[in-house]
Amino acid sequence: MPKDCAPDTTNAEERLDFFRLDGVARAALRDARQVLMPTLPDMAAGFYARLATIPRLAPMIAAKGKVPRLTSSQVDHWAALFDGRFDEAYFARARRIGLAHDRIGLEPRWYVGAYAHFLDDIFAALLERRWPKERTRDALSAVMRATLLDMELAISAYAQSGEASRIKQELLQLTDRIERDIEETVSGVAEQAGHMAESADRLGVIAGDLHDAAAAMAQAAANALSDVQAVATATEQLEAASRAIAEQVAQSATVTDTVARQAGDAAAIVTGLSEATSRISNVAKLVQAIAAQTKLLALNANIEAARAGDAGRGFAVVAGEVKSLARQTEEAIGTVNVQAVDIRAATDATGKSVDGMVRDIRRVDAISGQVRDATDQQRQATAEISRGALSAADQARRLADRAGGMLDHARMTGDTAAEVRSMAAGVNDMLSGLRRRVTEVLRASTAGDRRRSVRLPLSIGFEAEFGDSRLAGRTLDLSVEGCLLHGVTAGCSPGTAGRLHLEGVGPVRASVRAVSGAGLHIGFEEVPAETEQALRRLLVRD
Repeated sequence: MPKDCAPDTTNAEERLDFFRLDGVARAALRDARQVLMPTLPDMAAGFYARLATIPRLAPMIAAKGKVPRLTSSQVDHWAALFDGRFDEAYFARARRIGLAHDRIGLEPRWYVGAYAHFLDDIFAALLERRWPKERTRDALSAVMRATLLDMELAISAYAQSGEASRIKQELLQLTDRIERDIEETVSGVAEQAGHMAESADRLGVIAGDLHDAAAAMAQAAANALSDVQAVATATEQLEAASRAIAEQVAQSATVTDTVARQAGDAAAIVTGLSEATSRISNVAKLVQAIAAQTKLLALNANIEAARAGDAGRGFAVVAGEVKSLARQTEEAIGTVNVQAVDIRAATDATGKSVDGMVRDIRRVDAISGQVRDATDQQRQATAEISRGALSAADQARRLADRAGGMLDHARMTGDTAAEVRSMAAGVNDMLSGLRRRVTEVLRASTAGDRRRSVRLPLSIGFEAEFGDSRLAGRTLDLSVEGCLLHGVTAGCSPGTAGRLHLEGVGPVRASVRAVSGAGLHIGFEEVPAETEQALRRLLVRD
């Protein structure tokens, strides 16, 4: 059975029984069909000619080529009605006619009036046949009961369609609101995801800069650690050298003190020697004076000996020896005196030299003391520098460790930024998929179906031309009035007309009714009868 219109088969047998459309009535319908089939096209043509004169109805059939198509449909419908099968296909067709008339805005009064028009012509044709009275009565009765059943089914569809339309409209408004709310929510989340991606990009740039800065700081810390360790080693060596210098200076001070004491002793000895030389000089002077007196005595003795004559010869010899001895003593004393003067001069010079040496040694001792003090200060300063260098080395080591940790964190931050960026892209993809799936679900649902005929999920291949766009793919759903082209939206806008070639159906003129995340919503224009039959075959087969 066709799936584009749900048949009203509730209590079908009960209806047929109530309208007394039994086997006898169906046979009478088929008997009447043989008489009516030749005249049905003229009846339909006359009916639509009558409609063309009514201002309220004329616009419904004004489209070019519409009257022939409607005439053919009327003939097919009456021919099927008089065939008397009353199967599921008939019930679906009768209901579809009622829904179609409701859809185009044809009021029931016009519909009932159309049946009255056809019944006049049908009854006239049957009466003109001049059958036996009983056969004519059976044919007229069967035609009347079948026509009334057909009217009842169509008017029931009218009534159901009116209530269904109201509910449908409410559901459509609800689904539209849900779709808008979801679209706004998804768009808002997508926008936030976009901001998150932008923030992730900025975070990635910052992480890159931080990584470079951390790498530079790590390298600088490593260099600083190397330099500080070198300084620490140099200060340790300097401290050791200062300690050795201090020890040498201490030893030098000790030696200087010893030399100073010895120089003092030498100065004292030189002073004593000078005093002894002075005493020797005094003794020499005394001896020289004695020698002079002795020499004077010897001279006096010689004079007295000469005066004594022979008696004084022996005394003269002694006086001569004494004189000679006095002269030698005087000469020796002169030599001693000269040497004593020389010794005194040398001693004075030595004393001065020793005094100068003592002064120099004392200055050296003072300088040694200053050097010792400076060395102590230098050793203390070096020790402080060494402790500072060791502390700086420790700080530089910790800084290097911190820089290494910062480098790892910068790398982790960059990785996290990349993950956030990937997550944001994933969120956008999921939101796009959610938007598409929600749209598909809402539009494919009974509540969200905007088409006047039932559409079914059906995937068939298509090729399409809409404006300048050339499209190909598969449908998401299909009905006799349109379809949804899945996942294609580029270059198309609502109202764009074109041609659509459906696999297993053929070409059909169509236009874009709407564009959504699900794809292009297509409406068919002027579907030929063979194309509609092909669509129905697909829907029935599905």
